Amino acid sequence: DGNLSVRLSSESSRGVVETSNAAGDTTLSYMGSDANGGLSKTNDTDGNKSSEWGSDGSKRGFSKLYNADGDEERYAAEVDSADNGKLTIKDSAANTSIKLESDSSKRGKLGVYDSAGAEVASIKADSSDEGYIDIKDSSANITTKIQGNKGTIVATNSNIYSTGSVI
Repeated sequence: DGNLSVRLSSESSRGVVETSNAAGDTTLSYMGSDANGGLSKTNDTDGNKSSEWGSDGSKRGFSKLYNADGDEERYAAEVDSADNGKLTIKDSAANTSIKLESDSSKRGKLGVYDSAGAEVASIKADSSDEGYIDIKDSSANITTKIQGNKGTIVATNSNIYSTGSVI
């Protein structure tokens, strides 16, 4: 049909492969490299960035998904400087909603955030490798705490305090 469907080129002496829509006027995928290594990107049918995968400056991988306009990430999976995995999910206003990560002691943590981006709840393994849950109020005070290793449930300003008994 004569329309451009694949373009092979060079950017800064690095090879690039791009694929286009049927009309040949919108790039839908890009595979190339930058100073950090390999880089792949996909775009929606309007040419807005949808996703990208690559390597950061520290030779660690990342993956990102973007909003409909392609200008703000909503999901990021990455490896931190200590080689621990981290997943961040953001709401439509680009505030962090959920963060899932592993720390340098190989313990997991799940953080849940409010609309302003403040952490309001977390589930994690403590230094004894026991489960731990914190729930915070709007002033960032821990109001509910559940500790697996002690069988403890604390609900501040309530009538509940249990250290192993049946409620």
